[in-house]
Amino acid sequence: MLTLTIKDNETLHIGDDIKIVIKRANGATSKVSIEAPKAVKILRDKLVR
Repeated sequence: MLTLTIKDNETLHIGDDIKIVIKRANGATSKVSIEAPKAVKILRDKLVR
């Protein structure tokens, strides 16, 4: 697992098609925006179990 420390409004790219933007991180919560093709399933971990 890769663990990163990034600042607000920084962007991560996964491959050519997936972009993740940390919109706001403060204390215990964060806002994350994910841009990916519709074929990519995006779920919270608690929904997978």
